[in-house]
Amino acid sequence: MRRSETPLVIRLATQADQVPLTRLAQLDSAPPLEGRVVLVEADGRIRVALALADGRGIADPFFPTAEMLDLLETRAAQLSAPNASGPARPIGRLLGWPRATRSIASRGGSRPDSAIA
Repeated sequence: MRRSETPLVIRLATQADQVPLTRLAQLDSAPPLEGRVVLVEADGRIRVALALADGRGIADPFFPTAEMLDLLETRAAQLSAPNASGPARPIGRLLGWPRATRSIASRGGSRPDSAIA
């Protein structure tokens, strides 16, 4: 499995993300996502996004996103949980993201070596 040192940011989309999300949908040959959207940024660009309402996702077909989608689905499940009220807590930046898919630490800025159970 390829290891990347690219920091990832997982967050809810904002109004400022509308144009980049529309471009990503076009790149993925998919209709734009609607409603609340959670996304992953890598190298300062949105690489994968998931609609919380229906679970539909879009991804950059020219960037390895399979592991990112796994992380995003985990985060979406956390945000959609019945006890998820109020603003979402950030999970921080993850380094070495393929290894981080086994466990997500809630400590911001933690390295995956310390986050893996």
